[in-house]
Amino acid sequence: MKTVMAFGSFDGVHPGHHFYLMEAKKLGNRLIVVVARDENIKRFKGKTPINPEQQRLQEVKAMGIADEVLLGNPADIFSIVKERKPDILALGYDQKPSDEEVLHNVSMPPFHPSIKRVPPFRPEIYKSSKMKGNISDCAGLWSHLSDQQVSDMGGSILKLRRQTSKSLERPLKKQQKHIPQP
Repeated sequence: MKTVMAFGSFDGVHPGHHFYLMEAKKLGNRLIVVVARDENIKRFKGKTPINPEQQRLQEVKAMGIADEVLLGNPADIFSIVKERKPDILALGYDQKPSDEEVLHNVSMPPFHPSIKRVPPFRPEIYKSSKMKGNISDCAGLWSHLSDQQVSDMGGSILKLRRQTSKSLERPLKKQQKHIPQP
């Protein structure tokens, strides 16, 4: 049995995340997903995530792709790899650190995981950093996909799309009431 471990912030789950995890799952028999801690995102990206770690953890679980979803270690981002000893580390195409740095920090004889880089899925649209922290952009992430396309990606995504759209509509409707009419 091959165990794969994938990592990410998952701050505003979108189809690019779904693709990444589905591709990671294909690399083995068991997928463990590590969701970055709030303090690690702030330390490495220089900004606080929009969604707190527990919410991001639940959203990744709700996708229904991973066999196990857990939070990373706030003190040592590599410790979870050393503890769980997965066969394969699935990293996003642009995820940092470099393969060499990861292997330097996690390899300890006889444990030497392989690293596989997952290719991007429409990065011109589905790249979290390009959304520039505008939470209202999240509603549009799913809206252009038909129910059939979303269903083909996995039924849980349809549920996430509907939840995201509904949760974003409420604050937008409240804001619209306060907009003065010309």
